[in-house]
Amino acid sequence: KAGLPLPNYGTRDELAADGKTINKRINTADVWLGGVRYVFPAELVSSTGYPAHNPNRFNKLHGTLPHFYPKGPHAPVKDGMGAMVDVSFVCSLEPEFLERVRKQPRIRTLEEGVQYSVDMYKTTLARDPSLKGEVTHSIREDLGMIEVLMKRNAGRKEFWGEATYWPIKTPLRKPDGTLGAIECQTQHVPNDPQAYGGRGWTCGAGFGLSPGASVGVSIYVAHIEHMPHVFEQVKQVVINARERGEK
Repeated sequence: KAGLPLPNYGTRDELAADGKTINKRINTADVWLGGVRYVFPAELVSSTGYPAHNPNRFNKLHGTLPHFYPKGPHAPVKDGMGAMVDVSFVCSLEPEFLERVRKQPRIRTLEEGVQYSVDMYKTTLARDPSLKGEVTHSIREDLGMIEVLMKRNAGRKEFWGEATYWPIKTPLRKPDGTLGAIECQTQHVPNDPQAYGGRGWTCGAGFGLSPGASVGVSIYVAHIEHMPHVFEQVKQVVINARERGEK
């Protein structure tokens, strides 16, 4: 319907080493989400391995911390975890998906967010009383965030549940103005290379693009302090990509 080829790329002229030949270098790639065209910098777009003309060929962006875009030097390995940033897109127009999106809470304040996380974790534990877990929340001064922690079989590290973090001074503000959380597979433990058992635990945050499309940002838990900054970078990249797609 757009009248554009799939995949569709933008190019720039580049002078070859002979000083005469002009080559075309790909510098943008189109990504279609929910019928909307986004034009992303090609250096960020990641191929999924689908055939070249499959609409799902490009459904991720990839970069590093702390300079997702514009790109720059990446952060060093911390507690055994690298500086990767994985940005993935979810797109569906199925009624069930759209209904789940519609029911998502619109968090306006930090207090609302923390209470929502506490309630969600308590509901999770209530589904299986045998877990004998507990939900706690506290201020993590080292991160500048409020940590909501769900422990299962408290005291046994291998059964720790999940942790959610709400930045205090640098909130994750979604394009619609509501607040987002950083949801982690396990608790952030500072300066302890052995704390994660050699596994790459991740933290994620995200926001909606439209009722049928959303974006998620994933980094390793050891680097959680970078999430507010990289969240803003990703948000701006997506906004710019949509504006370019509408031209």
